Amino acid sequence: MKKDSRGVVTHYDKITHRCHRILSGMWNLICSGRYPTDVLIRYGGRLVAPGDPYAVFQSENEHVDFLAVFRSKSIVLCKSLRIKSMQTFECIDGDGATRLIEIGHSHLVCVEYAFRLVDELVEHCTNAKVDPNKFSALYYANIEIVLNKFKTSCGLALSSNILLVIASALVLIFVILHWR
Repeated sequence: MKKDSRGVVTHYDKITHRCHRILSGMWNLICSGRYPTDVLIRYGGRLVAPGDPYAVFQSENEHVDFLAVFRSKSIVLCKSLRIKSMQTFECIDGDGATRLIEIGHSHLVCVEYAFRLVDELVEHCTNAKVDPNKFSALYYANIEIVLNKFKTSCGLALSSNILLVIASALVLIFVILHWR
């Protein structure tokens, strides 16, 4: 486990036991696209934004296993992937050339049941209905960008609230002094 800058233990950058199956075999690209707003509205989340690039891959070993990769412009270009570690991918592009892709801090979530989000993403980028998946891995690349934006927006909200309290207190003091 890793500790973040505050010393808090996190599960980012770690492949959990539930996700170990993504390390075996090859993953073949089904399709790629831009994250649709309607999917964000239905499923929520703060780790991906409308318009972010995504790609969905299918396991060569288990055709009901899917891997969705979000926020990585380089992985979207891969026709096949082999996952070496949480940050290292072996990418085979359309010409058959192999290259290693290194990705910064990331977050991985795996579910061992039919997860409609992944099916909807495939339907969105292929315009075709798909059979339900049985396993979905959701890989959010470069998560530090999202976390920094979230931290910054929380800081701005906090400072805005403090300014509002100070302004309200000044108005209250002015009213009290004016009525005396």
